[in-house]
Amino acid sequence: MNNINYLKERLSNRLEWKDYYETVLKHKVITNQVREEYYQDKTLLYLILSIYYLPLNIWKYFRYLKDVHYYSMITKEIEVLKKAIINIEENL
Repeated sequence: MNNINYLKERLSNRLEWKDYYETVLKHKVITNQVREEYYQDKTLLYLILSIYYLPLNIWKYFRYLKDVHYYSMITKEIEVLKKAIINIEENL
């Protein structure tokens, strides 16, 4: 019985993290859309700043990939935890 409580607690935690990463990814999409709109008619400024901030932009891109990866892992973990809880409840 203790095992199922642990799994339910972990599932609850992962659902919170999933919500967090959904919010983070949505905000990053909005930020990118705003950036595209802002620099649409400022191509020279965009080019200069892109070159100047290239290392930072590369780091931000990898951080975005990490967030997408974590979101995918958490989503898969939620599926596995739900299946495990159902299996334990059926065996009781």
